[in-house]
Amino acid sequence: MKGRTRHLPWLVVGAVAALLVPSPAFAEPPPLTAKFTAVDTSATAHKWVDGVSNTNATTIATTGTVTFDYPVAPFPSTHNVNFPSANKPTSCQRAGGAAGPPPLPSPPARAPWTVSCTFDTPGTYAFNCQVHPTMTGTITVTGDSKTTTPAGNVPATLSLGIGTSASLGTFALGVATDYLATVNANVTSSGGDATLTVYDPSTNAPGLLVNGTYVMAQPLQVKATNTANPNTAFAPVPAELL
Repeated sequence: MKGRTRHLPWLVVGAVAALLVPSPAFAEPPPLTAKFTAVDTSATAHKWVDGVSNTNATTIATTGTVTFDYPVAPFPSTHNVNFPSANKPTSCQRAGGAAGPPPLPSPPARAPWTVSCTFDTPGTYAFNCQVHPTMTGTITVTGDSKTTTPAGNVPATLSLGIGTSASLGTFALGVATDYLATVNANVTSSGGDATLTVYDPSTNAPGLLVNGTYVMAQPLQVKATNTANPNTAFAPVPAELL
């Protein structure tokens, strides 16, 4: 080799592999509130209507509250909220009145009135009006009243995988040129950014290519690139780990 040969750069390409932690999907909990309205469709036809489903049934979360409302009376009717089965709400209270066990109002009253009941125990709760037993509805209490976010611990991981050795190919004698080679470096880290360092541990002309007793005049140069940093600059290979 002649001294006219220029520096022999070595391109090191670093690829960072992201650690992907899947997040399990979870269903939204049922609502904590619901509302039923007493509706008189005629002097003899009466029903409870849920404000969301427009039916006489609803589902709420444990510790939720259901409001029973009788706002207007186009016909001279009286109603109340009664739970005839063994499953009864934890507590009930008429708006503007004292808390007490159902049925409420007691005695049944004409509009307007509002009663709120809290349900702390999962189960199915059937209710009606004492005056009109066919005026029925159902409340299903289920689920959790709290929204939680799944979480997990990711152990600290830092690993480096280097591809096969880089080959600069065949040198052209007496021709001043650049010789390039690449090698892939795969870095896996769950702890954030990591630094990839290149150095020459040899004690014989560290940082320089050697051919027998002949040492190249210009140092071997390297640079590392990835998708986020594709235009880094070459720099001489250091003789020791910095």
